[in-house]
Amino acid sequence: MCLRLLEYIKGNKPPVGVMFDKTKVTLSRGKTYKEGQEYDHEYVQKVSSSRNVDESEQRGYAKEPITTLIKKFLGKGIHGDILVVRDRGTNAVHAEKTIMISHINPNEIRCWVTLMETGYVPQLYMFRIDGDAVVINMESLETAKTLEEIINEENLRKAENADLLKPFSLYVLDGALEALCDMHNKEWAHNDLHGGNVMLDNELKIKIIDFGCVSKIEDSAEVIKRSPFQHDIRNAVRLFTAIFCGQYFESIYEFETNSHARIDEAAKLAGLPNKDKELIFAVIDQVLKITNLRQLKEFKQGVNDIMRKEMGDSHETIRKKVAVLLFPDKFHDLHQEKLSAEDEADRIDDEADCIEDEADCIGDEEECIGAEADYIGGETFALLPDLDLDSVAAKITDQQINELCRQCGLSL
Repeated sequence: MCLRLLEYIKGNKPPVGVMFDKTKVTLSRGKTYKEGQEYDHEYVQKVSSSRNVDESEQRGYAKEPITTLIKKFLGKGIHGDILVVRDRGTNAVHAEKTIMISHINPNEIRCWVTLMETGYVPQLYMFRIDGDAVVINMESLETAKTLEEIINEENLRKAENADLLKPFSLYVLDGALEALCDMHNKEWAHNDLHGGNVMLDNELKIKIIDFGCVSKIEDSAEVIKRSPFQHDIRNAVRLFTAIFCGQYFESIYEFETNSHARIDEAAKLAGLPNKDKELIFAVIDQVLKITNLRQLKEFKQGVNDIMRKEMGDSHETIRKKVAVLLFPDKFHDLHQEKLSAEDEADRIDDEADCIEDEADCIGDEEECIGAEADYIGGETFALLPDLDLDSVAAKITDQQINELCRQCGLSL
């Protein structure tokens, strides 16, 4: 088999990768893509604890933090980290994922390529074989959050924002079902849909990630087996209940066998009214009956109708409120109100007062400078002739010298 592979390579010159987007990736003439030539890793500063010095040296002195540069990290996959890189030719920022050849599922790429046009997955720029690994360059979702992070979001669960939970959880479920409809329609099942593999960007668009467990669906008889088709849908509803009432079922089995009792407990803790609890029950009961793609689409349409009824004319307002709660840094400038003409006049008056105060301060500072000059000439220099340098030097400890070198950046 090895010799046949060598003969094939000699005769066919197989490709080492596929590039999907030339506006994001620049290859050299040799069709290579190497760090330091075609791209560079992005770095961030990391401040760690103090230097490891002797305890006697630390006594009475502030600990010195260490600032180092580390590669910018987006997340951790099952088989490797996801890092941030910048292409030298296009200046585009990528997320770079590395998977050992022995661990990669070729269907991950096949499924990904077919789903790129849907907008529910990160854009795939290139994948290539690099030694014994496959390196994937894709859209960097730096402004997105996983649903796992959102489920634990404190701002969203504050009492004053309680009215947002139901419409927002329906919105997420609707988006997840829309993505699954596209995926299942193309005969793919994700098989690993959990809070860490579903993301929401700052425009509140759903993104499905990590297709390492994806598989093909056989749908010739219109009836799809419970696994994996139904697992994807039930996992989506598990995320819905986690956002709505804080109940994230530990497994599909628990969801199927004990959902009503768990929702009862969670609804009491969350203080949900009966109509909201009944809505959750209705969603769970309906999803447990789905066996084919047609039923999934009908269920998705039903969820969409309920969501629109709940949101009414406040659809955009609710989306914006949730976006600000989940991504406050992205909307910081919107919180700054513009000054009215009257406020602007007051500000100008305040600045004029400040200028007058600064002028007074300058006068006072001139007097201080004169006084300091008298002090230097009359007191400090008067001590110098009597200074016994040898005696003072003999009293200086090694600890004081080390501290001085640290503060001044000296090497003595």
